Amino acid sequence: ANLKLSYNSSVPYNQLDAGRLLVHVLGRVYYVVALFVWPFYVFPVWKAVIWALVPITSFSWSFMLSSQVNHLTDETSHASSSNFLKHQVLTGQDFGNNSWFARWYSGGLNTQIEHHLFPTVNHCHIPDLQPKVKALCIIHGVKYNEVATYSEAFKRHCEHTRKMGIRPFSDDH
Repeated sequence: ANLKLSYNSSVPYNQLDAGRLLVHVLGRVYYVVALFVWPFYVFPVWKAVIWALVPITSFSWSFMLSSQVNHLTDETSHASSSNFLKHQVLTGQDFGNNSWFARWYSGGLNTQIEHHLFPTVNHCHIPDLQPKVKALCIIHGVKYNEVATYSEAFKRHCEHTRKMGIRPFSDDH
């Protein structure tokens, strides 16, 4: 995006100034060195491999388990709208909105619809916006995808993933 000055060739993007770009690049370099280079200098190989793999694997699974359930369901994955805001609502799903654990564990990504509508708003403010978004969806006839619990969201995600694995035009499809 910094080179093209747009996201997906449609959303304008302000180029990072040199200082901010430098900090960004240095942060990436630090991350790679701290996770994948430094451990091999200070630990035996077996410990270095654990140091490098366990954190990235656990964080990746944690992120996947709390974010993909919001987008990869029968209701959301094939939804679409030419209206940007409507598209954000249709392709997202909220879960566990009354659960402090869901909010804490997902870092607020359990309110995915509002996260996509207001990406720069801190997740601690999203619960105040959610009823307003729901009300607007009702007024404008936009389906608001929401499930009560994480387990229900995960079940919908797994069902969708199972369906995606069925060969098109087969007897099971």
